Amino acid sequence: MEYVFGEVKRNGIVYDAVKTKDRMHSDLAGTCQVKRSFDNAVIYDRFSIVEKYWSQEDEEGNCYDSYVIKDHYRYEDKFTPGIVPTEQEITDQEIAVMEAEQLITDLDIRVMELELR
Repeated sequence: MEYVFGEVKRNGIVYDAVKTKDRMHSDLAGTCQVKRSFDNAVIYDRFSIVEKYWSQEDEEGNCYDSYVIKDHYRYEDKFTPGIVPTEQEITDQEIAVMEAEQLITDLDIRVMELELR
């Protein structure tokens, strides 16, 4: 199910709202929590349903429902990546670390040789 958060103006008053899209109509009620994962973040939305105010279907069979919501809280976790590195990327990183460690060892040996002279 897809969720779009925004606002709706009803009877001259602006309310928080959420619109859903799915192959079947939604029937949200009470307190809801939604988790959406993206390449660079995971977003959590928590909200309470006040009322369902609109429902429609399109010619492709998609169902749309809109709700007035309250107590909307959003948390964005930008530290949890949506993409896990491949084994090859991890191997490349390990090789780079080993090469850097070898360079440090070579430099240490050269310093010791210079100190012995």
